[in-house]
Amino acid sequence: MAADDNGFTFEDVVVDRAGVRALDGFSATVPGDGVTAVFGPSGAGKSTLLRLCNRLEVPTSGRVLFGERDIAGLDPLRLRRQVGMGFQKPTPFPGTVADNLRVASPRATDGQLREVLARVALTGDWLDRDATALAELLIAVVDQGASVGFLPPLEADIARAYWLRALEADNVVLLVARRDGAIAGTVQLEWSPKKNGRHRAEVNKLLVHPNAQRLGIGRKLMNHLEDLAAENGWTTLHLDTREGDISNDFYLSRGWTRVGVIPRWAESADGSLDGTVFYY
Repeated sequence: MAADDNGFTFEDVVVDRAGVRALDGFSATVPGDGVTAVFGPSGAGKSTLLRLCNRLEVPTSGRVLFGERDIAGLDPLRLRRQVGMGFQKPTPFPGTVADNLRVASPRATDGQLREVLARVALTGDWLDRDATALAELLIAVVDQGASVGFLPPLEADIARAYWLRALEADNVVLLVARRDGAIAGTVQLEWSPKKNGRHRAEVNKLLVHPNAQRLGIGRKLMNHLEDLAAENGWTTLHLDTREGDISNDFYLSRGWTRVGVIPRWAESADGSLDGTVFYY
């Protein structure tokens, strides 16, 4: 059965990688309208199947038809203008947010770009923000051995994807410290959206770049964070940090109260499972 003009037909498709078949004689028809879900266990060939659709991958044997046309004979660039792919992990290019948006629309004015950002509730100075500087900070801190939810080596695309998600969250306030114009540290305050928890917030990822440590940046970030919390009525703050880290002395010196330790809470770079200390 042939697909419609915008559908796909897979005819006995084999994708062989060094003797391992990601797809082995796969045949199917995918209509061009509606939504088609492909599901299966890890390694079943789902991603390979999708990559075949716009020639990010080519079959070892068999054919993939887009409408009535064998994609092996189509120009890849023209095909990809018709068959897009939304990747699970977004990967910004180096530069500012405006630089990234202009990859898709090189002639767009700043006003047009601001309108696009406003549609997704991103207003203010977003156009001039560096799309990679926050990722570089996170990578540097993780490489130093900090326990902040990641293990070294931290890949750049994963770090960038983390910040994109964090910046999109409606209930997270991000404070950024700069030194000589560069991002030197950050801290996040995540307030509870629960109706019975609007008075509380969690302190997340107090990060200071290794090149800017012991300059009081972390203390200044926490000063601003605690003032901000008081202004907004977030009267109960809580956080956690790895047992044995110098951060414990830092929080105790600021008057935070130690609640206790959960052992074997998080894995460290050496493979050990370390306890986490909770404070409020």
